[in-house]
Amino acid sequence: TGRDDTLLLSIGKAAQLLDVSERTVSRLIQRRDLPSIKIGRSVRIEMQALNHFLDNCRHYNESCVESAVRNPTGERACRIG
Repeated sequence: TGRDDTLLLSIGKAAQLLDVSERTVSRLIQRRDLPSIKIGRSVRIEMQALNHFLDNCRHYNESCVESAVRNPTGERACRIG
């Protein structure tokens, strides 16, 4: 059907989809920024959790752009909330 109905992703596959290293994905999991599921010794990431993570990043980035436009002092910090 051409549709990818993948429910769970390995760390490697998630890293590939995000175009980052496996170590970066592991750090996100350790910091609890990216929820994961342990099945035996395997760690898996739900596709829904990955999409939610990306949505959160998108909102964070949008607010950073807004604060940069409103803050001409050159301060690069972006604070949410």
